[in-house]
This record gives sequence, structure tokens and C-alpha cells, in this order.
Amino acid sequence: MKIAFVTDDQQTISQHFGRAEYYLVISIEDGQENGRELRAKLGHRQFAQESGHHEHPHQDHDHHAHG
Repeated sequence: MKIAFVTDDQQTISQHFGRAEYYLVISIEDGQENGRELRAKLGHRQFAQESGHHEHPHQDHDHHAHG
């Protein structure tokens, strides 16, 4: 069985899933840990860049300018 946790330091579980840098995947067999793998976790900005989406800054609209 494999269990994944989000972490920034490989020691603690991150409190913010979206901000964590890594997945720590622990393999368990017969009730014993038999392996660990640290995987980079794509964040929102990385996903947006790779999929071709661009974040747009919030633009204020002047409601009075539209007569």
C-alpha cells in the first residue's frame, strides 16, 4: 500500500495542501514501511503556465465611465 502526504520538509505534514512543495509517498508492506519517495508537487502557478492559461490581475472598472 502507498500513502501520500503533502510536505515542505519531509518531516511534517503541510497545513496547506495547495502551498506544499512535495508529496512524500510511503510504501507499506505487511505493516512495515519499506520505502519512501519524494515527488515534486505542481503548484497552481506551475499548472497555469504548463497548460497555457494565464492569470490576469484584478482590474477595477469605473462604473461611472460607462455613461
